[in-house]
Amino acid sequence: MKATRIAGIFGVVLFAGAMGAAPASADTAQLTDLDKTIASQLPYCDVGTIGDPNPIIKVSSKKVTSSNATAVQDGDPDISVGDSWYLGTSELTNSTDKTLKLTSQSFTKSISESVKNSVSQGLKLTNKVSAKFQITKGFSLGDDFTTEYSFNSTAETAKEELVSFTSPPQEIDVPPHTVAHVTVNLQKVEATGKVALKATLGGTFDVVQYARDYSYGIGENNISLYDCLSTAQKKGKAPALPSTLALDNANKKVKFNGTGTYTATYGTNYLVNVTFAPQVSGAAVPKPFTRTITAN
Repeated sequence: MKATRIAGIFGVVLFAGAMGAAPASADTAQLTDLDKTIASQLPYCDVGTIGDPNPIIKVSSKKVTSSNATAVQDGDPDISVGDSWYLGTSELTNSTDKTLKLTSQSFTKSISESVKNSVSQGLKLTNKVSAKFQITKGFSLGDDFTTEYSFNSTAETAKEELVSFTSPPQEIDVPPHTVAHVTVNLQKVEATGKVALKATLGGTFDVVQYARDYSYGIGENNISLYDCLSTAQKKGKAPALPSTLALDNANKKVKFNGTGTYTATYGTNYLVNVTFAPQVSGAAVPKPFTRTITAN
C-alpha cells in the first residue's frame, strides 16, 4: 500500500559544517570566489591600470547575472539498508481441525523521512544562485520531495517530512490448532549520492584600483564578465581559470560547474515476518517465512 504524506515539512535546519559520509566535510568543501577570480584576470583583460605594479583591486560582482541553474543526479546513488521501523503484530488463531486462510490486520505508522545535502564545490557570488533537486528513485514521496542547493554556501541543509505508511492486510494459511504471529516492519534505506551543479554566468562587474598606499585610484564600471575573462585567457599570460569555471565562447557566457552531495533516509518495503506456534505442545508447525512488499 502506498505511503501517504500526512504533514508538511516540519524541519529545515542549517549546520555550519557537514555531517555523515556523503556531504562534503568542512575541510574539503570550497567556494570559487568570483571577485578574486576577476581580480586575478584583470591585469590581462584590457582594463585601464593605475601604474602601480601591485595595486589594490576591489571588485563588485553585484551586476553579474546567473541563469539556468540546475542540480541533477551525477551517477547512481549508493544504497544501504538500515534498521527497520516496527509497525505492529497480528495474532491469527485457528482452533479448528482444518487449515484456514486468515487475514491479518493492517498497520499505520507515521515515519520521519529526511534528506541532508551540502555543496562540495560552490560559487561565492554577491547574488544568490540556487537550484532544486528532486529525489525520486525509491523515494516514497516521489516528485513531491525536493531539496534545494544554495551554490553560495557549503553549510549542510537538513529537511524532514512526516509520512504515513499503511501496510496491507495479509492472508495467511494457518494449520489446525495453530497460532500464527504476523509481524510487520518497514525497511529503512539510506541513499547517498552526488549532484552536478550548473549555472550560466553573464552580465558585468565594476572595479576600483588603488595604489598600494591608497594615495590615488581609478574606477571602471560595467565591464563584461565574459569579455574580460576571455581576453585574459587568450593572451596566455593570465592564471588559469578555476576548474569550476569555463568560457562558453559560442554564447559569450561563463559556465559554472560545481558539485554537491546528499544523504536521504526513507522507507521502501514492508517486511512481513510470519511464525507459527502449536496450540498443542509438541505438534508440528510450518517453518517461519518472510514476505517483502513494496511500500511505494
